[in-house]
Amino acid sequence: MGHLPIVNQSTVTDVIRDGHISTRGDLKEMWEKTTADIFSDVLATRAGDLVFPWIIAGAGEQNIGFKYILTITGPPIFVEGDEYPVKVPLSQEGWEFPNPLPEATALDLWDSRLLWNAIGKKSLRRGRSLTHQTPMEDQRLLQLLNSINPSGPRKITLGKKSYGGTPITINTSQTYWDQRLKEKLGSLSPYNRLSALDLNGIPWRRGQSFIVEKALEAWIMENIDKDPGKEFRENVLDASSKIEWFGNYLPFGVAGGNMDVVVTQSSDSRRFITVIELKVTSLRMKEFREVAHQVSMYCEFIRNAFKAYGEIIEPNGIVISGPSSDFGPSTSISEKASIKWVAYSINDKGDVHFTPILH
Repeated sequence: MGHLPIVNQSTVTDVIRDGHISTRGDLKEMWEKTTADIFSDVLATRAGDLVFPWIIAGAGEQNIGFKYILTITGPPIFVEGDEYPVKVPLSQEGWEFPNPLPEATALDLWDSRLLWNAIGKKSLRRGRSLTHQTPMEDQRLLQLLNSINPSGPRKITLGKKSYGGTPITINTSQTYWDQRLKEKLGSLSPYNRLSALDLNGIPWRRGQSFIVEKALEAWIMENIDKDPGKEFRENVLDASSKIEWFGNYLPFGVAGGNMDVVVTQSSDSRRFITVIELKVTSLRMKEFREVAHQVSMYCEFIRNAFKAYGEIIEPNGIVISGPSSDFGPSTSISEKASIKWVAYSINDKGDVHFTPILH
């Protein structure tokens, strides 16, 4: 999977010098939500993923577009006290193309194979630490770079600054704020709060639920391919098939919607995609039907996005919510539905469980 960090000419120099993608965000009113939002993006990264820094205009600097390919080497860390405390380590070996790919060329709307994730990010003008894209978009971006660089890229060496830091994780055993930390953050400006955060002092769940929807999203990004995510794979995905790719918060066109989680899997005989909508609390049946209708539109969008690249897929739609008891004769667990419904809950030990409601 490829990732597009937003940088300018000055900050991309910092990335190459330090050997890390570094990001931050302002913590305004909803501290838990904003923190989980930032963490969710970096928790979607894995060692070996490609990075295409998106070089936009800075103070007195031009919009360059794309000219580097870098590689992630490990999980994200949090460096308390750093201005840009959220960091993802990079390989010391990278590649630089002599001729940059202009943003206008990369985001050409007349191309049949659109970089739809980058286009969505640009059109919605939403700041985020990383924009993800599918492997087929990675290949398209590489093709565009190679088309204007017939001699190929040159190898570059990145620095390897040692930060130490704390591994970023969504600890579901944390249920309350450290009051001294909360008071400290309250005395700081929104710009400085994230840097002062102690990861052990922030709550991620309330009772049996995640404290905010973004925390559920971040937990899935962290654990989708790890041991704590076993029940998720068994009840939401096809546990017998390999996870090829996954991403969070992907744009649904340019109208303002976003798909919470999209997962590509394959087996010997087929390839399929799961589109997941997340709701942190329980849903009533009427609410589920409304959400399911939205997921159906997401599935159609994904079908068309892959078709543009010559890939015919049949997406599966899933809604994940808190437990619901709003059942009647028409909502039997054995009922076949085009959009499936799965409940999640967190036990006292912090284990996250997933149970089918409608499938």
